[in-house]
Amino acid sequence: MLSFRRLHAPAAPCLALGLGLGLGLAACTPHRPPPPPPKIAYTIGKPWFARGVWHYPRDEAALDATGLATLIPPGHPPLCTDNAPYDPRAMQAAMADVQLPAIATLTNLENGRAVRLRIDDRGPANPGRLIAVTQGVARLLGMRGPTRVRVRFDVAANLALAQQLDAPGEHIPMTAAPVGEVRQAALAPLPGSRQEAGRAVAPMRQAPAPGAQSPVIVPARLPPTLITTAPDPGRLMLDAGSFTHADAADMRARVLLDVGARVERAASGRVITYRVLAGPFASVPEADAALARAIRNGATDSRLVVELD
Repeated sequence: MLSFRRLHAPAAPCLALGLGLGLGLAACTPHRPPPPPPKIAYTIGKPWFARGVWHYPRDEAALDATGLATLIPPGHPPLCTDNAPYDPRAMQAAMADVQLPAIATLTNLENGRAVRLRIDDRGPANPGRLIAVTQGVARLLGMRGPTRVRVRFDVAANLALAQQLDAPGEHIPMTAAPVGEVRQAALAPLPGSRQEAGRAVAPMRQAPAPGAQSPVIVPARLPPTLITTAPDPGRLMLDAGSFTHADAADMRARVLLDVGARVERAASGRVITYRVLAGPFASVPEADAALARAIRNGATDSRLVVELD
């Protein structure tokens, strides 16, 4: 027993010394605050591929499009594609091929409810869906599954937002550029891209006239505000493209005979276009099946739209 005590007696002072040094080092270590969140970035992004379709993001201040809306799936990362914090309760959405962020009014055509939201994320992956929204947006709009919607961009807010994020510093006041004449050219879509027919082309950005308008500041988070309009569910259709030559439209329609495609001629002034359409469809599953067949047949720029009354 005496030998055991002599061998282990020095251990207690050494242990105490070690604990003291550890506590001293801990006391001297400076507290490091967490790194700041990344700044929201104005993002176009590279082309991306999902479910047999290539998407080509572009800078577009003006947009007026119809289609089907869906929910953003659970398990979303904490940040959106443009570095905005993701919140399932916020007025946020995802679109496949527009600049991020963007400000838009989203209308549920089935009940007339509308909200103003920010498009901060890329998606949805399903080519049959125009936009994906948070659960907060879906609740306000009364969405029950895939829903017929209309997306209309706020031109002034998007021009302001682009300059606001491109400029150094945060939220520098600027004057919104006046909206110029909207010009549209009938061009063939990129191979594998979704058809651009029916979308308004963004006006060119112009230098603001001094004192012409009040400065526009776009907030990073939009308040949940519900707008009520008249319902207009329209007709659910498959849009397989618009062409300036009848032969090209006929060729596309023949490829899509199994979905009942037809060519509709439209004239706007001296410009004549030939639009390839199928439908209307009685249900979303029927429309989804037609779109899937169109993509398998090579018409990967086809999309589902809502023809309004």
